[in-house]
This record gives sequence, structure tokens and C-alpha cells, in this order.
Amino acid sequence: FFSGLASGAGIVISQYFGAKDNRNTIRTTHTAIAVAAILGVIMMFSGFLLCDWMLRITDVPAEIFGRSKVYLMIIIAGFPALMVYNFGCAILRAMGDTKQAMILLTISGVVNMILNMLFVIVNNNQVAKLAAICRQYHNTFAIIDSVSEVMGNFKKINNKGKLEVQIFD
Repeated sequence: FFSGLASGAGIVISQYFGAKDNRNTIRTTHTAIAVAAILGVIMMFSGFLLCDWMLRITDVPAEIFGRSKVYLMIIIAGFPALMVYNFGCAILRAMGDTKQAMILLTISGVVNMILNMLFVIVNNNQVAKLAAICRQYHNTFAIIDSVSEVMGNFKKINNKGKLEVQIFD
């Protein structure tokens, strides 16, 4: 569902971008990122509220219920990052940059391996899932930086101090 929303936002952005409609490209990009962040936070809080129920309906044994809950809550804590990352990748693809998301994914794989080793060596396996969450948020900040860089190239301040949106010459 959320991948479909991200793809849909990407389609709208690519149409504006292709039509050289600078203003709507920027407005739609900002709206897409805001929607992603809001939906991610809503999903995270919903997941926290429904965590016990989800574990009960899947018949998680009592002896591992507590550890399972911690693990599930760590995964749920990454929902906002996952949403913004997916929307950010869709935005970059919409503007023709298909390489940046792959580069970030490769870097995050290396970061994830290092953090997994760090968390397993320093702590125990139960805390190792935090490495994935750190990786997700790292990816999110990196994708936002990439989108911001692309969007920054679209903006130009004119001599009156007003913002002019200019992508194309």
C-alpha cells in the first residue's frame, strides 16, 4: 500500500518535472515527504498500541513474549524512516536519478554490518536489531539530503530577496 503511494507521488512529480513546472515539482515533493513522515508516525504509534494484540493473535509463547515484544517494537520504531526513505527514492527516480538510491542502499548495507557486529559484540543478540533501525534512519537522512540537494538546485534567490523557482534555463 505505502509503496504504491510512494510510486504514485513519484508519477505526479515526474509529470510536473517533465512539463518543466518548477513550482508544482517543488510543492509536490514537499507534500510527498510531509505525507510520508506523518503516515510513518501514525503507523509507528498504531503499531506500538497494537503490539501486544498482534503477538497474542499469533500465539507467541509466554516464555518469549517479552523478548518478542521488544523485537517487534524496535522494528515498528523504524516505520517513519522506512516511509520517508521509500518516498524519497520515488522522488529521486521521478527526476531521473536512479543511481543515488542504489548507492545509499549499498552504503547502508555496510553500515548495517558494522553496527550488527558492534551491537552483538558490545551487547547481545536482542539489541542487534537496533542496527537495522540505525541503518533505516541513516538512509532516511541520506535520502532527504539527496532530495534537498536536487531541490536546492531548483531554487534561486532573485535580487529582490524573493524566492524564484528555476530548474530549467
